[in-house]
Amino acid sequence: MQYYLKIPRKAIFYDIIFSMKKAHDIKIRHIKMLEIKKVVDLRHRSFKIPYKPNTFALKHIIRHKEHLQNAVQQIKSGGAKILVATKIDKIIGSIRYKILPNQKIFLFGLAILKRYRGRGIAKMLIEKVEEIGKKKKLLNITLECEQERGLPQYYKKLGFKVDKTKKHRDHHDVYMSKTLK
Repeated sequence: MQYYLKIPRKAIFYDIIFSMKKAHDIKIRHIKMLEIKKVVDLRHRSFKIPYKPNTFALKHIIRHKEHLQNAVQQIKSGGAKILVATKIDKIIGSIRYKILPNQKIFLFGLAILKRYRGRGIAKMLIEKVEEIGKKKKLLNITLECEQERGLPQYYKKLGFKVDKTKKHRDHHDVYMSKTLK
């Protein structure tokens, strides 16, 4: 026995409008100095599960304060910039970038709150950095990611290519780059 579900065309249209509206709720902008602590907290919540919980968890907690101090210092010195993704004034994602002297942008510290993952927010942040790089007439974007978390496959979808892989005791770093056109 077969059953057919009859869906009115209007219902499909409203679904499309609703999902488009959700994407427009996300805003990408540079961080305000008062938000640095929120971004560091976001990063630590996003990377809650370390490679080896028994050996790394304590270091992770101790380094939270160091990351906050480091972020403040980088922003004040102009060494790094931070973009945030916000939804109704709540920070739900962030990415850091540095403009290097050799016409490159280095991406690092990409973090999205778990409940907002899979919605294209990371892609929006990366595309905004690419846009900044193109305006400044930079040549490449580079990044370093962890193979064990499956990140190289994600970045490959965004046009990045693997330059090299470096093996460590408990993980592999993958260095990737993308040419800006």
